Amino acid sequence: MKRKSLLRIQAAVRRLETKGRPFTQGDIVRASGISISLVREAITLNLVPFKPVGEQKLELMQSELMKGTPLYELPRKMDVGLSGMYRAYLYPSELDLYALQIPADLPKENQYTIITTLMRDENKEISDLTRYVVRGLTLKEIGENFGVTKESARQRIVALGLHSIWEKRRERKPLISSFLQEERTVFLGLLEQRIQQILDSLPLAERRAYKYNLNSSLGLSASAIPHKRLVKFFSLYGEAEKTGDKRSLLSLAEESGFARGATEAGRILARMQLPSFHEYRTEVSPEKIQAVRRASDLGYLNKSDLEYFSGLSQQTFSNRNISVSSRENRTEIPVHFTGKSERWRLTHAKASRIYQAVDLGFSEKETAFVCDTAPEVIAYAIQHRNTIAPLIIKALQTIFPDVEIRKPYNDFDSSRHRYVVLREQSTVKKS
Repeated sequence: MKRKSLLRIQAAVRRLETKGRPFTQGDIVRASGISISLVREAITLNLVPFKPVGEQKLELMQSELMKGTPLYELPRKMDVGLSGMYRAYLYPSELDLYALQIPADLPKENQYTIITTLMRDENKEISDLTRYVVRGLTLKEIGENFGVTKESARQRIVALGLHSIWEKRRERKPLISSFLQEERTVFLGLLEQRIQQILDSLPLAERRAYKYNLNSSLGLSASAIPHKRLVKFFSLYGEAEKTGDKRSLLSLAEESGFARGATEAGRILARMQLPSFHEYRTEVSPEKIQAVRRASDLGYLNKSDLEYFSGLSQQTFSNRNISVSSRENRTEIPVHFTGKSERWRLTHAKASRIYQAVDLGFSEKETAFVCDTAPEVIAYAIQHRNTIAPLIIKALQTIFPDVEIRKPYNDFDSSRHRYVVLREQSTVKKS
C-alpha cells in the first residue's frame, strides 16, 4: 500500500471520529476516496484504528449514559431503531432500564417539552409511539399499529424512556374513558335526532340514499356508492312503485349506472329491506359456472377476485358450490406491506382496477384516491405490471373464452355477454 493512500485513510478516520457517531468501512471509503480493498487491508494490518459498528454503538451508548443523556436521544445519536436498540444494546447491558425512564412525576412543563419534541421527531416510529403513549393505548393496540407483538411494543416504550409516563396515562384512561363515554352517548343521541329530522325533510329517494350509505360499512367515504347514483336508483324504484311498473333489477341497475348490474341492485334493495318486483329473474348459464370453476382452478385467484371478474354474487357462488383454492394452496401476489388494513392489500381484482385507472390517464395519486389504496401499493402494482397483468388476462380469458382479452381488465360490456345472462324469464304464474 502506498504511503499517500494510507495517510488519506488515516485522515478520513480522524475526521469521522470527530463527528462522534459510529461509522462503517464504507464511510471510510467515501471520506477518503480509496478503494474498499485498500481500506480493509489497512484495518487488517492495524494501520488505522477501527472497531465493528456494533462495538462503536455500544461504547457510544455507555458513554452517553455516563454523561446523563436521556434514552430518547440515543436512537438519533446511535442511528438505530427502538426495537434494535433495546434488543442489541440495552437488554444485554444488564442496566436498570426502568431507572432510566422519564419520571412520571416530572414537572408538567418539562414533560410537555419532552413529549412535544418527540411527537415532532423526524423519525416516524418515535413520533407515532409518543402519540400512542400520550393517548394511553394498551400494549396490544400499540403493537397492532406497528404490526408487532405486545412485548415488542413494551420494548419500544422502554427504549424511548416513556414507560413510566405510559403507565401513568393508562391509570388515568379508565376514568377519562368512562366520562367521555357518557358524554359521547348524550352527544350521539342528539346527533341521531338531528339527522333524523334532516332526513324526514328530504324527498323519499334522497332519504333512502342517505340511509343506505349511513348504514353501510363504507359510510360516506370515497369508496361508498356515489350519492347521486343512489338517488337516481331509488327515484326509479319509487316511480315503479307508484305506477306499478314491474321493472327488472337489471333495467334499474343499467339506468342508474351500476357496473355489476342486477347483482348490485338486488343487494341494495336487500339491505334496505325493500322488495324487488320479482317480474324478471336472471339465470346464469351452466357454461358460465364451468368457466368460473376453471378460473378458480388456476390457483391464484381468491373469492373476491372471482366475484369481481365474473360479475357473479356471493349467493351464486354459494348456491352453485363454486369452491376457491384454500389460502395455503393459493399463489397470491408476492407482496408484503406493514399495514394490515384493506388499503394495504393487493389482490388481482384491485390490480385490475389500478391498471384500468392508469390506462385512463389517472396519475398514481389520483389512482390511489379512486381505488382507496395506499400509494405504495399503487406503485408496486405499476412496477410489477409485466408479471401481474398476464395472470389477470389469463383469468379473464378463462371466464370469457369467446372474447379476445388484450387488457388486464374488462373493457367490454360483460353484462351483455352470453355467459353472464342466459335469458330473462317471467316468474309470474299465468292464471
